[in-house]
Amino acid sequence: MDTSRLRNSLCWLFEQIALTAAAGATISRDRFHQACENLLFEQGEAAFNRMLLPVLEAVLELSPTAAEGTMPHPDFVSWMRALGMNSATVLCASEKARLRHPGDLSLHAMLHVMRDYHLAGAGVQPRS
Repeated sequence: MDTSRLRNSLCWLFEQIALTAAAGATISRDRFHQACENLLFEQGEAAFNRMLLPVLEAVLELSPTAAEGTMPHPDFVSWMRALGMNSATVLCASEKARLRHPGDLSLHAMLHVMRDYHLAGAGVQPRS
């Protein structure tokens, strides 16, 4: 399993966030979170999708069903947990996604699950 695309996409994401925060070689946790909030929430869904799409494409590529362009719900939950996301919020986001998308998740559906996850963590009501 070649994880270099995933590693590169995560590095790119963090570099973009650091650039937004105008941080040099180091960045405080608070400043990083503020930059994330600005990029992922205040700039809207298009900015969120633009930033997360490369990461999710890399995750999807590692799925056994990548050729179909989908990922089973349990696999996606495992990836979300592996990326350090809160288990309870991951399960809640996954259950909402399963109701909307009973079959495997497409890239588009994965973006919505991630947005719902992050909005719930930020205390924002996700869209239905």
